[in-house]
Amino acid sequence: ATEKEEEAVKFFSKVEGDIFMSDYQPALDERDYDRAELVMTRAGECYLKSNPKFKQENPKDKVKTACLRDGDASKRRAIDNLRKKDPDGAEEELEKAIACFEWAGVSPTDRGVDEVEENIHAFNLRKEANDRLDDSFDAAMAHQQADSMKILEESSELFKQANEQKLVDDMKGIKPCLEADMNLQSKFLDMCDSQYEGATLDPRGAQSLLAHVRGVYQRIASLRSAGLRKWSSNFGTYVEQLQLAQAFMSFSEAYEGHMDKKAKAPAKVEIDNMKKKRKEIEISCKHMPWMLPFTVEVFNHVIGVAEARLHLKPIPYPPWAKEQTQENEAEDEASASAVAAMETVPPAAAAPVVAVAEAAPVEPPAKEEEAPAAANVEPTAG
Repeated sequence: ATEKEEEAVKFFSKVEGDIFMSDYQPALDERDYDRAELVMTRAGECYLKSNPKFKQENPKDKVKTACLRDGDASKRRAIDNLRKKDPDGAEEELEKAIACFEWAGVSPTDRGVDEVEENIHAFNLRKEANDRLDDSFDAAMAHQQADSMKILEESSELFKQANEQKLVDDMKGIKPCLEADMNLQSKFLDMCDSQYEGATLDPRGAQSLLAHVRGVYQRIASLRSAGLRKWSSNFGTYVEQLQLAQAFMSFSEAYEGHMDKKAKAPAKVEIDNMKKKRKEIEISCKHMPWMLPFTVEVFNHVIGVAEARLHLKPIPYPPWAKEQTQENEAEDEASASAVAAMETVPPAAAAPVVAVAEAAPVEPPAKEEEAPAAANVEPTAG
C-alpha cells in the first residue's frame, strides 16, 4: 500500500474510533456499564490502528471509576431524600447505588450502604409508630381509653425498634392519664347526685378525684417532647378544665355545709358562685372543646338540685340517670318478653295431655252410696 493509502486507513480508523466513543457517555448516563466498557474497548482498537503508539487506559478500570462515582452520587441522593422525608425516593436511589457497587465488584457495606439502609428502616418504623400514636390520641380524645392504651403499646414497641428510647420513656406517662380518665368517667357522675342506685352525693370526694386526675395529667402537660406535642397541648387544656370543675365542686361542698346548718342565705351565695364558675366553663368551651369524660350539663344539674332544695321544690332527676334507666327498662322489657315466649305452651303440645287425662281409667264404685262422692271428683291432668 502506498503512503497515502496508509494515511487514509489511519484516518478512517480514527474516525471509526470517534464514532464508537460518541456512545460512551450516553452509555454511562444510562448506567449501562457493560456497553460503555465494550464501546471503549472497540474505540481503543480503532485508535491503535490509527496510531500504533496509542496507549489506552484499561476500559474496565475507567468504567469502574465512573461506576463508583455514580454509586456514591446515588447514595448521597438517598441520604438527601431521607432528610426530605421521602423514604421511597431514598430506597430507590440506594438500590441504584448498590447496583453500581456490585457491578464494580466493591462491597456495598464498605461504601456505607448499611448505615443508610438502617436509617431508612428506622425512618419507616418512626413513621408507622407516629401514625399509631396519632390513632391512640384520637381514641383518647373520644374517651375510648381501652382502645387507646392498646394502640399506645403498639406505638411504643415500634419506637423501641427505631431506637427512640427517650420518646418511649416519655410515653410511659400517658397510660396513667388514660387510666385516670377511665376512673373519672366511671365515678364522677355518681358523686354529683344521690337519687339513683349506686350514687352518693359527695362533692368533697369529687374534688379529691378531680385533683388526683389533674396531678396525673399535669405531668404529661408539662412535657416538651416534640413527639408528644399534640398530647401535651391537649392535656394542658384538660388540666385547665379539671381545675374549673374542681373549683365548681368546692362551691357545691360549701353549699352542702350551709344546708346542713339550715343557713339558707350563705347557701344562696354558694349557688351564685356555682353559676359564675359555670359561666367560666361555658366561656372555656368556646375557645377549646370540652375534653372531660362527662358533659357540662352535670354542672347545670347540680345547680338545679341546689336551687330546688333551697326553695323546697321538686328535685330534678339527673339526665344521665334517666338515660341509664331507659336502657335498663328496655333490657328488662326484652328479657320479660323472652321469658314469656318460652313459658307459653303451644295448643298443639297441650292436646296430648288432655287426651291422656280423659282416657284415664276410673275404678267402679265399690258401694252404691259412694257413687255420688266419686261423681264430685274432678279429673286432673297428669
